[in-house]
Amino acid sequence: MRSLAAIGLACLLVYGGACANKSTNEPHPDWILGTWKKTYDPAHDPEEAITFFKNGSFFGVVTGTTQTVEGGYTVSEPQHVIIMTTTENGKVVPMSELTFEDAKDKLYYTAKSGVRSYYEKQK
Repeated sequence: MRSLAAIGLACLLVYGGACANKSTNEPHPDWILGTWKKTYDPAHDPEEAITFFKNGSFFGVVTGTTQTVEGGYTVSEPQHVIIMTTTENGKVVPMSELTFEDAKDKLYYTAKSGVRSYYEKQK
């Protein structure tokens, strides 16, 4: 999940330890729950899907492979951002940052190169 790993590094550089201190046990909005599939990617990276759960956890998979990632997430509605974390060596660390607009119909990821892809919720 190259794009998820890349945004994790970007989050770490931008937010430092602040992301790691977010609780994954706080309430999570219903609109985020379920599976979101990457439907637009001008970089043509492998297809990915992320499933968000009510308990604040997520599970991501590169479609057609055994590559997976799991962790926690926190949604900040005022900032229109989703911070995703994972655990490394027993510590919670920032992994990815996704953004969304008021319509909440797409989750956006912007690569370091500036290429912007998005995920749409699956029905």
